[in-house]
Amino acid sequence: MTAIRIGDKKDKAGENGYCIEHEEITPDSAYIAAPVYSFNGEMFASLSIHLAKQRWNEEDELIRVACQLAADISSDLGYKDVTV
Repeated sequence: MTAIRIGDKKDKAGENGYCIEHEEITPDSAYIAAPVYSFNGEMFASLSIHLAKQRWNEEDELIRVACQLAADISSDLGYKDVTV
């Protein structure tokens, strides 16, 4: 994955609160990534759930879990504006 593509993903995750990709990293797989923020509000990491496509069901629940876990980590790091 190029630096430009990583930047695009970061922008998308920041806008939507998450990013979903299908078969980009490996065939027959998918992932959801949610941004993790530091105490000063800077996005500096992400939490991702990576699954085989045949296990990819209940997408809304996977999004909720990824976003909640990322928000919990952000809060633990001192980020105050965590809304899920």
